[in-house]
Amino acid sequence: MADGSLIVGGMRSPIPLLVAVLAATAAVSVPAGPARAENPACPSSFAPAIVHVLGDHVRAKVCFRAATDNWRFQDTYSDGHGALFQPPSNDLSRRLWLEDADGANNGWRAHNSAYARGGITAGVCTMDFGTGVNHGCTTATITT
Repeated sequence: MADGSLIVGGMRSPIPLLVAVLAATAAVSVPAGPARAENPACPSSFAPAIVHVLGDHVRAKVCFRAATDNWRFQDTYSDGHGALFQPPSNDLSRRLWLEDADGANNGWRAHNSAYARGGITAGVCTMDFGTGVNHGCTTATITT
């Protein structure tokens, strides 16, 4: 027939219409909310230093290489917030705040400095840079 219906036992069957509806329905995607970021592995030769968890999600991660006093940090959760990293202060610099505000899981930010040997404290926060609201911080003392 010209309308694409199927004749079964002398009656029109809705099967072609049902198949078309099911095919169209299968192509519809429903957003499931923010993507759950996996806890990304630190770059080669770096060790995990700080992991900021809020709720049941890893929101930001900081890695450190003690031999060269190098840091890597990133926003790890797609929730519209960014990561705010506070490296330890040293004799050469004042206290810094470094941000990763351009989306989650799109690469490690770097910070390099020199520290005296011993224990240093650093922190990482989750920040809504649009409103200026801080959503919590995690700090840790790292041995250099």
